[in-house]
Amino acid sequence: MNRANSLRFLICLCFVVLLASACSQVTPTSVPPTAVALAPTATSIPAIEPPATATNTVLPTDTATATLAPTDTATSASAPTDTATATNTLVPPSATRVPLVPTRVPVTLAPRPTLAPTLPPITNNLQVDWRSGIEYLARDGSSRWCQMHNAVQNNTSAEVVFQQGNFTPPGVPPPATYSGYDPVFGIANPDGSLKQWRVGGWYSKLFGWPNGIPGYPAPVPAGQNSGDWTWYSVAQNNGEYCRYVYVQSQGKKYGAEYNAQGQLINRNVTIP
Repeated sequence: MNRANSLRFLICLCFVVLLASACSQVTPTSVPPTAVALAPTATSIPAIEPPATATNTVLPTDTATATLAPTDTATSASAPTDTATATNTLVPPSATRVPLVPTRVPVTLAPRPTLAPTLPPITNNLQVDWRSGIEYLARDGSSRWCQMHNAVQNNTSAEVVFQQGNFTPPGVPPPATYSGYDPVFGIANPDGSLKQWRVGGWYSKLFGWPNGIPGYPAPVPAGQNSGDWTWYSVAQNNGEYCRYVYVQSQGKKYGAEYNAQGQLINRNVTIP
């Protein structure tokens, strides 16, 4: 109905209610019981109006508000993204490597003249390589051969001769004037004491060796090596042994020492 009709209905309803109230006050005994029972029915009608509908509509709103929590959670979930960004910016590996480059450049650009120092001057005219121990070979019933190998490097600007000067022991070392790469053997007694010096022998046809060299060994040219040579001396069978062997050049001796079993025990010994 329209608003005017509703207004008329309400006016009529109010009139009827006032009239009924007046009638009940004037003739209370004339109101039937059924008419009184209608009042509760009429008053129960507003209870049917569902204010709960408004309440129900609020609940989705609350629920919708509650659903905003995941949004907040999602917002906080973005923190790891910020943290990852901060972590990436706090680790500068290149910053620690850049200073290493300048430290290498001076090494590669170091002046070469300082890396090539002058070699120390050569103080030895000869360099002797004692290549073996003493090997004892049968000679006769009272003596045996002492055999060993060596090679001589000539460090001088002049040739080194095989023998120079006269050396006729027995029992004393060659004088300082004696020179050459022909070795001198020191024969020791069984107790190690020195008995005598003997000039080394070499395998030569002159001494009856069919496979020996002819004549005398050749001089060693300046700055060259003599190559491997085999030398020998003689020791008695009563326990004597070859203890020392040396060569001498310009008064300086270059010697080695061996034990009674023929083992090389010192390549740079001081000759007595």
